[in-house]
Formats: sequence, C-alpha cells, structure tokens
Amino acid sequence: MRIPGSLESLSNPKGEVVFFTDVFKHGLRLLLRHSIQKILAAIGYAPGQFNPNFWITLLGTVTAFGIAGEGEPSYEQFAHLYSVTRAKSANQGGWVQSNCLSAGQKGHFVVGVPTS
Repeated sequence: MRIPGSLESLSNPKGEVVFFTDVFKHGLRLLLRHSIQKILAAIGYAPGQFNPNFWITLLGTVTAFGIAGEGEPSYEQFAHLYSVTRAKSANQGGWVQSNCLSAGQKGHFVVGVPTS
C-alpha cells in the first residue's frame, strides 16, 4: 500500500488497486472478507471504482447481518436491499454506487451515509 503522488491519476492506477482512505475509517480491512469478495465479484468492478458511500453501505450491511446472527449476506441479499448504479463512465474507470431500494416505503437499511 502507498499514498499516490500529486501527479498520479487515481482513475488510471496502472496495474494497482485504488481505495479511498476513508473506507478504512468505516471498517474496510484487507484481506477482504469472503462475503465482500463474492459481492464485489458479482457486481464485476474493481474495488477502487466504488464510491465511499458504497463501502459504508456494504460494510454496514455485513455488520448488521452479523449482529442479527444471520451470518454474512449474499449478493442476492445485498441486491434485495440496494441497487448498484454504474456511472456511464464505469467501464472506463468511473464510479459505481449503491442506492437504497424503495427508501420511501421501507426506509434506509444503513443510515447516516453522507450526501456527497
């Protein structure tokens, strides 16, 4: 792991994986848990393409399942709670985010996520 230099572009890491440092403050740890690896593999994008709120949502969901004694969530369970939105530029290194499904009807499963 290293901090990128001021002249490096984070959207083109040249063979490396990029993470926001804030995601580590919200509980992301390396090596990634098996359930997180499976969810990310099902979505199909590199870890650095997910915005910080995605990581908060994913880690919060994994934590909530653990606290509830339900084990680790599958991709299908995560996808039941959240839609995964790919930016138009996602295939060229753009962002991927999660959005609560039916928030107006069910409320948010993970709360306190920043708006930007």
